[in-house]
Amino acid sequence: MEIPMTRKTKTGQRQNARKAKSNDVLSNTKLSASQKRAVTYDGQNLLVLAGAGSGKTRVLTTRYSWLVQAQGLRPFNILALTFTNDAATEMVGRIAEALGIRNTNTLWVGTFHAVCARILRDHPQETGFGEDFSIADSGEQQRLVRLVLDELDVNLRQVTPQMALEAISRWKEEGITPEDAANLSPKGVEELLPKVYALYQQKLREADTLDFGDLISEVLNLFANHKPVQNKYREQFQAVMVDEYQDTNAQQVRLIKALRGDGCSLTAVGDDDQAIYAWRGAKVEYILKFEEDFTKPHVVNLSDNYRSTKAITKLATEFVADVEGRRRKGLRPARSMDQGKPVTHTLLPDAPAEAAFVLAEVKKAIKAGRKLGDIAVLARAEWLLKPIEELLVKADIPTRVTSHDRFMDREEVVDMIAWLKLTANLKNDAAMVRILRQEHWQIADEVVDQLTKSNAVGGVVAAVRKNAGSKSLPPKTRQRLADIMRVLNHLKQYRHTATPAQLVNMALEESGYRQWLSDDDSNTARNKLEGLDRLMDSSLAGYEKLKDFIYELPFVDFTPKDEKTEAVQLMTAHAAKGLEFPGVFLVGWERDNFPHSKADPVEEVRLAYVMLTRGQEEVFITSARRRGAKFLMPSPFVAKLKETKAAAHGYFVSETG
Repeated sequence: MEIPMTRKTKTGQRQNARKAKSNDVLSNTKLSASQKRAVTYDGQNLLVLAGAGSGKTRVLTTRYSWLVQAQGLRPFNILALTFTNDAATEMVGRIAEALGIRNTNTLWVGTFHAVCARILRDHPQETGFGEDFSIADSGEQQRLVRLVLDELDVNLRQVTPQMALEAISRWKEEGITPEDAANLSPKGVEELLPKVYALYQQKLREADTLDFGDLISEVLNLFANHKPVQNKYREQFQAVMVDEYQDTNAQQVRLIKALRGDGCSLTAVGDDDQAIYAWRGAKVEYILKFEEDFTKPHVVNLSDNYRSTKAITKLATEFVADVEGRRRKGLRPARSMDQGKPVTHTLLPDAPAEAAFVLAEVKKAIKAGRKLGDIAVLARAEWLLKPIEELLVKADIPTRVTSHDRFMDREEVVDMIAWLKLTANLKNDAAMVRILRQEHWQIADEVVDQLTKSNAVGGVVAAVRKNAGSKSLPPKTRQRLADIMRVLNHLKQYRHTATPAQLVNMALEESGYRQWLSDDDSNTARNKLEGLDRLMDSSLAGYEKLKDFIYELPFVDFTPKDEKTEAVQLMTAHAAKGLEFPGVFLVGWERDNFPHSKADPVEEVRLAYVMLTRGQEEVFITSARRRGAKFLMPSPFVAKLKETKAAAHGYFVSETG
């Protein structure tokens, strides 16, 4: 006789099955006790305080797998938010490998901006934006704000484009509309900025374009005005995960709350000691006062540093220990090795001597077998890197400067991407202006300005179409405008059937751009042709549809693999966040340069901590007595390091070079 199963028996079986699956997830990944507690917490709100090098990415991705395999959630029901495209890419890769997911497009893992763009593209009727709206890059924002300032007849000595964009960005991060800004701003020069903001937003709308600051605001507006849409996502997401929580701003926290429905768990991972983006609107208070925003959170400290030697870990931890109000994590070295080499500080006569010191140490490291890509030079400001870059290049040592060695910023690449952007969205005036200004067309600047300011219905594309037959322009100019429209019409004809690479090839051939470069014997022209080949063969490879490429363009690193060659990495301290290198040089540690005289002193301490903890094995700090005609003193941070217990134990050595 078969005994019927009771509800209690079924529940017990489900619990046993989940426990078995939980054990499977944990057995596949080596975790510390604290990491395991973070991964397997099954309550509502979890805050993971992850010190530098403590394995937060492993915890996040393993917890994601645990939620799926042990808790029974589908990937579709988990939203994971990151702050950088690289972090999102890494997370997607690890999750896909762990769960055997082939189609990663089904995952809701991405930056705040990428996720918001995805939501907005799914709701064109409710938002009023087209499904193929454009996202303005920094160059397009600059062009647009200049146009606005010119139209408002603003004196550029009073309000610069940079000043206007910084104000607009700051307001958007706080959720302040142009109308709100007008009520907030004092009289005088500041009174002009809300007017600039309002017209800037109007022109973005007319071009069916958003900038990055709009993406979160527009999703919040969508939810406020269309509750069924908000409820759809609240029902979908049963778990929300947020990386780098210390970097959140007001709008991002509002978004997190707006996306969470009843029963939705929240996992926030961050480290207040690495909060270095206040200048970008981030507020460290959100992680410091997490308990005030989210009910009874469980807090887990990840205290083991798996990245750095004992010397680096101890010194960095003691350096940041006296920051008022910080959350104590008790970071300790976990690497099974001796203390490692001490962190050194070298005082040098001037900037050339500093560059020579770095070069000499780089040569020693190479001779000892260290790869070029394992060496990084970090500075508080980019200008401090220039003498070092020049000397390394002179010595035939490959370098990569993160800020300006981006493949997608190359002139020829931007020129061709403009064709793709315009093909996807005819209202994208910035893309059309970029095409008009391409050198091979030889269209006079005053003609481009005239077309840009024509205020034609349909934007600059309509103005070009109209003026292609205008007798007020020289015959050659009219012909070139007609040629541009001919190429554009042909691309539009094939936008749904040709791949992005095929569309670029069509633009190159039909616009005469390739022939123009081929007729030029210079190295510059040859390099541009090679760059265009790499664009089509590598960056655009794998994209079957223009729409897919345009959607991912703002959020993916399209640098071809052959561009990521072995080279010494030079970057600012802010750009180094999240990275690690066996050998690190921290240059320009002088009073006023670092800590910067106009920056928040506490945030500068955190920035120094971030710089120190990029190093895995060796960290070299340098100061110059003189830069140009200016005499300098070493950074007060050097004295602060000397006063630590770690220095007393020989983990820090300061000398004169």
